[in-house]
Amino acid sequence: MNSTNTTQRLLEELTDRLTVNKVIFHLGDISYDLETNGGQNGDDYFIRMEPIISQIPYMFAYGNHEVVQNYTNALARFRMPL
Repeated sequence: MNSTNTTQRLLEELTDRLTVNKVIFHLGDISYDLETNGGQNGDDYFIRMEPIISQIPYMFAYGNHEVVQNYTNALARFRMPL
């Protein structure tokens, strides 16, 4: 739930159109451990992000929190360059 404030702020900016975002680059450490609770932590994060990333292109770079099991959980969700 560490990302709740960030996702709320992004959603507010998108709704208010105060900032015209063209793309979101997420530089690693997505949701701090996507695989926690059998992947539920990652699922919860992307449910919160869905209203945002369904409207704006979203790309991320792998961080040290995605390295668990050789990036297995992150690779199952996205295909991004390693």
